[in-house]
Amino acid sequence: MIELNNLKFKPLIKILIGLATILVLIGVMSTRRPARWKFKVEDVSSASIYAPFDFSYVDEESTLKLQKERAVAVNPLYDYDPSLFRKSSTEMFNFYQKILNQKIITNKDEQTGLTVAHINVTLRNKGIDEIYRKTEELLNVVMGTEVIGKDEKMSLLKKGTKIITVRNLLTNVEREQGLIQVLTVKDTRKEFIDKAIELFPENRKLRIEVVELVDNFIRPTLHYDEDQTLRRRQAALNDAKPVMKNVRKNKLIVGKGQIITPEQIVQLSTVFKKRVQVDILSSNLGMGLLVIIFVVLLGVYVYRYSPKIYENNQKLILISLILFLNITLAQLVGVSQLSRYLIPMSAGAMLIAILLEARLAVMIAGLLAVFAGVIAGSKLDVSVVSFAGSLAGIYFVIGVRRRSQLMMAGFLVGLASFICIIGMELLNRVAPSTFIVDASWGFASGIVSAIVVTIILPVLEYIFKITTNISLLELSDLNHPLLRKMLTLAPGTYHHSLVVGNLAEAASEAIGANSLLARVASYYHDIGKIEKAEYFIENERFEKKSKHDKLTPSMSSLIIINHVKNGVELAQKYNLNKAIVDIIREHHGASQVFYFYKKALEKIEDKEMLEAMAFRYPGPKPQTRESAIVLLADSIEAASRSLSDPTPGSIKGMVQKIINNKFIDGQIEECELVLKDLHKIADSFVRILIGIFHTRVEYPEAGKGPEETETDEDKNKKYPKKGQDKKHRGT
Repeated sequence: MIELNNLKFKPLIKILIGLATILVLIGVMSTRRPARWKFKVEDVSSASIYAPFDFSYVDEESTLKLQKERAVAVNPLYDYDPSLFRKSSTEMFNFYQKILNQKIITNKDEQTGLTVAHINVTLRNKGIDEIYRKTEELLNVVMGTEVIGKDEKMSLLKKGTKIITVRNLLTNVEREQGLIQVLTVKDTRKEFIDKAIELFPENRKLRIEVVELVDNFIRPTLHYDEDQTLRRRQAALNDAKPVMKNVRKNKLIVGKGQIITPEQIVQLSTVFKKRVQVDILSSNLGMGLLVIIFVVLLGVYVYRYSPKIYENNQKLILISLILFLNITLAQLVGVSQLSRYLIPMSAGAMLIAILLEARLAVMIAGLLAVFAGVIAGSKLDVSVVSFAGSLAGIYFVIGVRRRSQLMMAGFLVGLASFICIIGMELLNRVAPSTFIVDASWGFASGIVSAIVVTIILPVLEYIFKITTNISLLELSDLNHPLLRKMLTLAPGTYHHSLVVGNLAEAASEAIGANSLLARVASYYHDIGKIEKAEYFIENERFEKKSKHDKLTPSMSSLIIINHVKNGVELAQKYNLNKAIVDIIREHHGASQVFYFYKKALEKIEDKEMLEAMAFRYPGPKPQTRESAIVLLADSIEAASRSLSDPTPGSIKGMVQKIINNKFIDGQIEECELVLKDLHKIADSFVRILIGIFHTRVEYPEAGKGPEETETDEDKNKKYPKKGQDKKHRGT
């Protein structure tokens, strides 16, 4: 895997980051669509809208009417089944067979419903075969023609049906038939009776019985095919072409104050869809050009004015990620039904200000403001409000030290947006009821931005290992497990670190460096001494001899130097921030452990054979102003313990001497400190140390007069300060 900050691949990685940023932003922004008129039927139009181009649209009402006409024009399909005559004839033949065989012994036949009286009449007449032949011929009069049920015909006539389609199931031939000409079973009765008179002219009683007998075997020969009729009507409906209407360019679609009709809604919707189809290519092309120019300008700006960020590919990726997240969130708001003023573009600028720098955040704020206006439908007012809110957010998050302050910043961002929206809409003469609602949405955007920042900030801090004042303030808690462990096992080092923190904080404030980082890093800079605390002079006791008395100078030097390595490992184990780990690693630079080097020189005859580098810290030298300040504060605090007479003059001389020595030794040559900064740092150190060693009023002990009071000089003679004979040992 390629290291992001690998010198060999750095330029290539920067190009890839830039291209990826452009492509991703174009992808996100290309989901934008032209603004749609949010009208409903019977709304009153607030403006006159004209056709922006020639277009055609479907007249739904006329189309629906045409479809109904086409569907109704499809005649009901009735099937004529010639086989029904044969079926009825067979049933009647079987009935005659029963008569001949005299098998009907009940009062009523179950199949025909004929009584015994009917059967007896038939049996009393001779020539039963001739009677059957004529009866079958009579049946054919009805069953051989197209006959429909009476109720069914009446139902069709009520629906307005005039023609039906008759399909012969035997030949599969279809023809249209006027419904009025189609006979019902009742309509065929006259023709049926006339034929019976013709067949049975002499025996009236027999004729009546035969007619009644045949009636029981007559049934309609036309049957409605509902499924096929519905399919044909649906096909006709589908084949009906939509009725199109044309609208010429500049034709008034809806006038101001006019109540909007359904047809006008269709026209407006057609214009919207047409704009999407026509503008999709040009819109995406324009969006691509916009994204490219802004990303390129952003890259040039970072290269010119933020070179440290430009050199760090991880931070470039961070900028791209924040842009992507913010614009994606804005798009989600843009495609929703929520107000365009809710777009939380301030979140991106606030994150950049907290994680990187405020000046870059202003540039990002301008870029995001443009995109906010584009997402809202090329609205200048949204861009103005977004930029104003972002500037307020940047101002209020600079130096923020608590996460709770982010919500206050969000409140102030919302307030700035609220006022800006009212100003913009007053210029546009918008009604108060409208701009108050819009301004409320703008205020809500500030709160939403603060919530987004609060959620995302810890994640970005962790992923990109960036130190913020918020995380530093959390580490400044003296109840941190590492600091409590140091207080217990290395109390001298603990108190030394607190003083170094005060010195470093004051010096950082004097030159405009990060004072909170300097103070917090000072608390942890000597945690490596916890493991072998007794080998460092500030943790030794008066009644015990030094641990170094039994060690060679080189071994003592190794133990002293090794506390830096141990400190880095311990800091990484406790997941301390990278900036603090770097200061732990750099807080001695490549300084020499002078006391043990001098002691080694005293024990060796050939001084040229003494390896001087073995008595130096491995480095690296401080890379930041904060790291250099901690180095100077650490050395000066340790040296101040050896002052026998800590007067303002002696303190100032000691501070100046140590700073000069570190400067001459080249320990602060790799950071951005200049001579002017060193003077300010020295003055702040002197001021703090004078406060620590201020003159106290001597109070006489009980039973002694003023002349018997023990002076500081007497105390120093009786109890020499520890370390005077071991100057700089353990620093």
